[in-house]
Amino acid sequence: MAIVIFETDAERALISALEEARQKTAPGVILQCKLGKLQNGMAPSDLASALQGDLAGKDCSLFFCADGDVFIWWNGQASETIGQIEKTLRNALKIEDPIGLFRQYDGAIQRKVLQQVCREKIQIRIEKEGTAAPLTEEEKQALSKQQWETFAHARKKRNGRTKPEIMIVEDVEITRKLLRAIIGNQYVCHMAADGAEAVKLYTENAPDIVFLDVELPDCSGHDLASLFGKNDPDAYLIMATANHYESDINAAKENKVKGYAVKPLTLEKIKKFLDNYAARGSH
Repeated sequence: MAIVIFETDAERALISALEEARQKTAPGVILQCKLGKLQNGMAPSDLASALQGDLAGKDCSLFFCADGDVFIWWNGQASETIGQIEKTLRNALKIEDPIGLFRQYDGAIQRKVLQQVCREKIQIRIEKEGTAAPLTEEEKQALSKQQWETFAHARKKRNGRTKPEIMIVEDVEITRKLLRAIIGNQYVCHMAADGAEAVKLYTENAPDIVFLDVELPDCSGHDLASLFGKNDPDAYLIMATANHYESDINAAKENKVKGYAVKPLTLEKIKKFLDNYAARGSH
């Protein structure tokens, strides 16, 4: 059987492959080799060649992550094969102390755990590189399923607030700092730099009013408006953007957002929408 190698965006490839396998067949065994901890390494093709004998007769995929770790996924029994793989890697890479370098996953039982490990690796890579790869539909659904369970509790906080809490979703760091400075201590304000962080903060804090940038590094602000609106009937969303494209205006209308703020955001503009929010119950 051939060994399939994933070198580009391997973390996302593994997340998707696990989901596809769950729907079709038993996922099999996955071995995480934490080779990123080592000073020395091997090229993907060389590592595949070294493991050829250990994985003979098995369907196998190698996922080479950006941090140097490798996930080896094969069908069949785990115990004997894992021992062979570990021995091969110890010899090939001259590993004297293998403790903590290997972790086994059962694809059927630990699928969600492994997918979360991959998401964390993606986030670390994004933070390190300072750029973000697009948030996939699978990731959006996973975030929704995992985090909206906490929203019912967070939503209760709204009833006891004396003043509204704000969330601003803005990917430009200097803009976030300026907004934080002008808002000061007048309001509780949550800042999110991308879509994933916005979902996390929204579900944990249930902000009363949200200013959404349209262009985010991992998704569109319109995607977030749709997601928040579907899960929260009381969502009060304002699109904040420098663009005046008809497609953006139409998308905002489709998502039934409450307003459209033209950048740059100022304290006066924010207060205007807060006043509108406070007056909504009097009409």
